[in-house]
This record gives sequence, structure tokens and C-alpha cells, in this order.
Amino acid sequence: RSLPWRFCFCGGWMDLKWCNELWSGCAITINIAFHEGICRDECGLATSSRKWAAKLWNGGMPKHLGPLRAAQFLWGAENFDAAATEERLYWAGSQDHCGLLFSGVNKLCYAGGRHWP
Repeated sequence: RSLPWRFCFCGGWMDLKWCNELWSGCAITINIAFHEGICRDECGLATSSRKWAAKLWNGGMPKHLGPLRAAQFLWGAENFDAAATEERLYWAGSQDHCGLLFSGVNKLCYAGGRHWP
């Protein structure tokens, strides 16, 4: 099965520590199939995370991991350099990874300065 695309319906940035440390809240993500009118690079559809997933799993969904473990693995792979030093300004948020790897519509709630719902 090919990699889907992630659409954030609402609540963007709630997966970032500095944001949910101040305000708790939820992000609603929708796992969507490719559509040429919507799915483009750098358009807010987790394209950087999707590219990492494509490298890790040869363009398809991982067969040997469940959705949560795959999302955690993908988050770690994409943020590895930042996690080692916390000096990087850009962190890929976990809603990108969960939205790519959890099927359907998902409500991901964040609080307390954590990266994971």
C-alpha cells in the first residue's frame, strides 16, 4: 500500500512543545489519498515527513510495525539531529507522523509541553 497524505483539518501546532506548554488542545488530522489538485510539496500536508517515510519504507506503508510504533519511529528518524541537541529551530511535529500513519480521521490531544498526544 502506498503512503497516504496527511491533511490537518484544525489545531495545527498543538504538537509543538512550546505551544501546548502554554495552551492544551487538539489537532484533527485526516489521512487522505493523493489528489493532484491538493497534494503538493510545502503545502502543509506533512510533505517533509512523507518524504522521510518514503525513504525509510521504500514509498509504502511499513508492514512490520503497527501505526503507533511506525509514527514514533518516523518522528524519531526525522527529528534525530534535533533530539540530540535541542538546538534545531524546526521540529517535525508528531501530528504529521500520526496523521500519515493512522488511518481515517484522528483527534490528537496535546498538553504539558509534550511532543506526543
